[in-house]
Amino acid sequence: MAKKILIVDDEETSRRILAIALEGRGHELIYAKDGQEAVDFALREQPDLIVMDIDLPKMNGYEAARRIRETPGLRRTKIAAVTARTVQYSEEMARQAGCDDFITKPYRLAAIRERLARLLGG
Repeated sequence: MAKKILIVDDEETSRRILAIALEGRGHELIYAKDGQEAVDFALREQPDLIVMDIDLPKMNGYEAARRIRETPGLRRTKIAAVTARTVQYSEEMARQAGCDDFITKPYRLAAIRERLARLLGG
């Protein structure tokens, strides 16, 4: 079943890699370039999954995730945090902000596909 997925990253290359990982599955992909756009798009588009970089301009991914989680209609939306930072500290911060999963850069397409499929329920 096709899902609506919001990909949030300020780097076009990273957005493209995530899009490649999700291609061919019939999902509707939406893109945002900063944390504030992520919150705005999430409120308007009601995505099934948000794949969001932590290091974003205007509002970081932790704060964006917290704001999304505070919205009653978005509490069930799955959020995967993405970062190249030190894993243990960043993963703990992401979980505290309400993220469901944590993906590290550099990307491995097979691993991304598997983790995102799990978050989408299949």
